[in-house]
Amino acid sequence: GAGTRDKYNGNLGLNARKGKWSAFLNSSFRLKSTYNNVTTDRANKATDPAVPSPSYHTYEHVPRHFDGAFNTIGASYDPDKYNSFTVTGNINVMEFGFKDTSEYSVYDRPDRMGIPVYQQTKYSNFYGGPFSLSGAVDYKHKFRKKDEELSMDATYSNFSMKERKSVV
Repeated sequence: GAGTRDKYNGNLGLNARKGKWSAFLNSSFRLKSTYNNVTTDRANKATDPAVPSPSYHTYEHVPRHFDGAFNTIGASYDPDKYNSFTVTGNINVMEFGFKDTSEYSVYDRPDRMGIPVYQQTKYSNFYGGPFSLSGAVDYKHKFRKKDEELSMDATYSNFSMKERKSVV
């Protein structure tokens, strides 16, 4: 799939079965970008008309991205019509980040004319995202009586977050 302004995704699913065995793979990815541009202008109301009040101007440019890959692989074994064993593994990786440029200016007049009395530019970077691994072993037994079954599941999961940020 594709969308406007750098948005893409895709998915692949495979399944194979032979006799009592089946194997499956599912993989998907996402690339998504957003862009934020924010301008703020503010002028304080003068308490004395003879004295100009200051004005403030802020501009922020923040491109962001949210990317990820999500993968599942597994196999199942059905020794008979009453029992089923399944093993599944998942690997998920996401990354998100932004590069922010902010400009902040203070003028001594309400019309933002002239040279600012104060000016600041800030650059921020943030990159990071979660990484997760998980695995599961499942057993299902269907009884001969309709709508009766026994399920047992064991799951392991590990999650970590990477991040790197800087502000100048």
